[in-house]
Amino acid sequence: MKLGVDTSTNVLSIALEGSGLSANMEIRKKSAGSQQVAGIVEFLLQKLNKSASDIQEAYAGNGPGSFTGIRVALSFINTLSQTLRIPVASVSSLDLLAFGCGAWYTSVIPFIRSRRNEVFTAYYERGGRVTDYLVLDRDDFLTFIRERSPRTITAPDDELKDYAHLDLPGSFLASNPSARFIFSLADELKIEPEHGYLKPAYLRSF
Repeated sequence: MKLGVDTSTNVLSIALEGSGLSANMEIRKKSAGSQQVAGIVEFLLQKLNKSASDIQEAYAGNGPGSFTGIRVALSFINTLSQTLRIPVASVSSLDLLAFGCGAWYTSVIPFIRSRRNEVFTAYYERGGRVTDYLVLDRDDFLTFIRERSPRTITAPDDELKDYAHLDLPGSFLASNPSARFIFSLADELKIEPEHGYLKPAYLRSF
């Protein structure tokens, strides 16, 4: 079985896949801890009639996003890796947001809000990221959207509403980094799990 976890936004997303079976859960959270993640993983394993020993690989979204949220996912996956001695891999939560919204092969700007009234963002086109990962304030982000003119702009719904009423190119789509797509994205980007320690991608120092 493969396990995927992303907690970079206000949605806790967990998925299991393997042996022709799959299960996933996404819940809104004000805060999350490793125990909550562990409880959901245990529930999904029971749903598939599997146990933790059946997990052979684990993946996590490593941000950018919520400072605390990212640490929860990576801490859980790193602990699981050490306990079960399984390989792990991380993917960008922005990549995951862009990939999972269905606009990966056209043009899309995903964004995740920062606590400093800025956004984490990048531009994707034809199945790949074109720009660096960026931290932009509101004015620079609006300029970025207008210059790139994407087909789709996507973000969690409570973050999207701050921009959806503005006259901007493209259509708005509420979405979140979903663990359901983390395995396909890893295959797409040729990311292979390895024995090691996953680190967060914060885009700025704290």
